[in-house]
Amino acid sequence: MKEPNLVSDCINKMVNSCNIPVTAKTRIGFDDTEDFDYLNKFVLKIKEAGCKTFIIHARNAILKGLTPKQNLNIPKLNYEMVYKLKKENQDLEIIINGGISKIDEIKNHLKKCNGVMIGRAIYQNPYFLVDIEEEIFKVKNSPSREEVAEKLLPNGFVIANEPISSRANMLISNRARLALTNVLINQQDGRHIGRIPPPGYDAIIADVPCTGSATTRKNRKVWNKWKPRDSRGLFKLQITIAERGARGLIPGGKMVYSTCSIDPIENEAVVAELLRQCPWIELVEIDESILNGLKLRPGLTNWDIMDENCDSVEISKLPELPGLTMSHLCPKDRMKIDSECDLDLEEKIAADLLKCRRLYHMDNNTGGFFVAMLRHRVEATPEGVARAYISKRKYVNNSEWVPKIMSVKNESRHSIKPAKEDEILEVSLQYKLDTSKWSWWKRGKRLNIASPVVYDRLYHPMSPNKGGNLWQNDTFHPLKILHVGMPCFVKNKGTWRTRQESIPAVEEHIGDVVLPIERSGIEQLLGGVSLAKEDVLPTEMLDYEGPILLAHQISGSTAMISAWSGTRISLMINTLEKDILRAKLSLPFEHELEEE
Repeated sequence: MKEPNLVSDCINKMVNSCNIPVTAKTRIGFDDTEDFDYLNKFVLKIKEAGCKTFIIHARNAILKGLTPKQNLNIPKLNYEMVYKLKKENQDLEIIINGGISKIDEIKNHLKKCNGVMIGRAIYQNPYFLVDIEEEIFKVKNSPSREEVAEKLLPNGFVIANEPISSRANMLISNRARLALTNVLINQQDGRHIGRIPPPGYDAIIADVPCTGSATTRKNRKVWNKWKPRDSRGLFKLQITIAERGARGLIPGGKMVYSTCSIDPIENEAVVAELLRQCPWIELVEIDESILNGLKLRPGLTNWDIMDENCDSVEISKLPELPGLTMSHLCPKDRMKIDSECDLDLEEKIAADLLKCRRLYHMDNNTGGFFVAMLRHRVEATPEGVARAYISKRKYVNNSEWVPKIMSVKNESRHSIKPAKEDEILEVSLQYKLDTSKWSWWKRGKRLNIASPVVYDRLYHPMSPNKGGNLWQNDTFHPLKILHVGMPCFVKNKGTWRTRQESIPAVEEHIGDVVLPIERSGIEQLLGGVSLAKEDVLPTEMLDYEGPILLAHQISGSTAMISAWSGTRISLMINTLEKDILRAKLSLPFEHELEEE
């Protein structure tokens, strides 16, 4: 924009070199130049070069003193200048850009401009596109968020960790209920969770153990039993888990720290201590627009220390209370009594804590919650890997030390291994599946499908330990993975049958092996009546014995049902899966029939 002649020459060259329209995007000004006449002359100069469409970011560009990121927010928006530009140039297509994130804003801008460019709002919330389709373009029958998510074959994966067996089993059940192929279940203490191969985790959610003081609406006993020392007793566990996460996070990666507590000792105090111990991370703002409808409050910068009677105590020195340490104090009180603390750091931490978010019971008629989002600053770690992989070993010049390759021996028949090629081929031929869409895993008699990158990113590479030595490749160690992806097929009498709960994960990829069945047939099968083979199978399959897939249209979508062809046709689904099918058909549940 500072050199209109150069820009005009570039645009003219592009216009004369291609057969598609050439557009130009610009700010309304730069540095001290924020003048309509300058902007208008600039646009007219580019127009002469052959450009008819202009995207105008309604902010000045501060070339000196602000980073590109800061330039996205700090310069003030001036929509009126863009409106005036359009009014003066009716023959040009003027598209407005900058800070637009709501449907009403889009509608207002479209009254004065030809178009609106949406940037970060779409990046942060892609489903906003559906709102635009419905509200601006009047598109009907848009897919729900859930339907969009189900259509996307995930390219990444989630390692869901839970140390307690009963809760890990709940995770496994929920993964199955949702037919998720991109979830791996791990069981380890979060303080010592195993490393993954470098460069580390792209994102981490640390929903740490807490006193649950924000759950008192559903569990009043929590409030009756709660004491200030309870929170102080969990602090060390919480900070250790959070620090483990921060050390495993790649540069640029984000970590969410959350609790269902309202006690600042478990929340802001933990975040503050994390910022002290892990200077490579920073607190970042949480975009509340993606939590539309919830009232959130900023994090606390000051909080009281309470004695065992829940009375505030004066901070003139560190009070002698059970479990209380300097880390539990708010930055203001810490600066008062800790002569060794970094005053500048404490002031910055206090200001940054406002970026945390608190959800209170009374604001939303819900339970309460605390959440903070942190990021590993890219510039803080030029090595490009998580801090966990940066060795503390000091190498001597000309050292001949090489990492030791350590083997893993504690494997059993329940260990998860990549499936054999002949097994994958059998499933592919039986169900006419394109098996290249997933990585395939074997545990016992079951074949699981997962995101392809599970093998390439997690299983196959070697993972270093803290001493710099390497665990062998082709293992999940040092993680303790219980389940990989979704168990979809089970070996039964020499053939592979589908597991009913997994069908949503593969139904769109199964070939023409599905057999149609009428509603009356399904109702008989649900009632425990097996069907004659000639009523279901085509003539050429009457001698077939083995698994089959039945299909019936329910409310415009196809419901696939796992069944078995033996002497007769019978269902291969459990009571819960039968009740799901009953619900889709508006039939009474099985227990309701038993009560009658």
